[in-house]
Amino acid sequence: PCEFEAYCSYTQGFYGNEGGKGCTPDDGLSTAYNMMYAAIVANGGQFDFGSGSKVFRLTQADITSGDIFKMLPGGGKASALKGFATYSDPNSWKNVPLVSKGKKAGSIKNVLLSQTMTLFFNIELNDRLGNWTLQSEFYTSALTGCGVEEAYLETETFNIPQSVIDYLDSSFQGGATVENLFELANLALGGDYIASLSHSAINNAVDAINRGFDDCRVLKD
Repeated sequence: PCEFEAYCSYTQGFYGNEGGKGCTPDDGLSTAYNMMYAAIVANGGQFDFGSGSKVFRLTQADITSGDIFKMLPGGGKASALKGFATYSDPNSWKNVPLVSKGKKAGSIKNVLLSQTMTLFFNIELNDRLGNWTLQSEFYTSALTGCGVEEAYLETETFNIPQSVIDYLDSSFQGGATVENLFELANLALGGDYIASLSHSAINNAVDAINRGFDDCRVLKD
């Protein structure tokens, strides 16, 4: 287990890999399936991404059926949803949207939704991640192995748009934390007021967190 000062997150590519395995903060090696299953069960068996009438409902059945591995990884333009949608109702897919046919049928075509869903799994996996205060530039190092405290790999740099940090600091109680970024991303998906921020900028911030602590990483000065 990554018990020391590591923060753990994973990318949407990891969660979309049916054979994915990775470190967890408390339980050592686990599978992507078990991480996602634990997250949805902890939230009563379903979670709505977005807000108001514009939401995508993820359910426990989406995990147990393996449909989550069709949804992720996603792509496409970052934008607000058009209405209610859930995977089990293909007629609603135009409101998300999801790919309707071909090899990628069922995959998410709104990258802000797929990245926000990924952040949901990451916050549930690592509760201290939600309290981390965003920085416009931050540096993290991967560990050479799960539970290895002293040996680090090369440090990488990640960036979060300053405009997103400033908006969170001025508009959300508690300021620019990962948890508040998650809330902002859901408001953006729901078409709520986000001032002059773009959906793309919010997505860039969410992506930086998902990649910045990928596979359990430690902050570096």
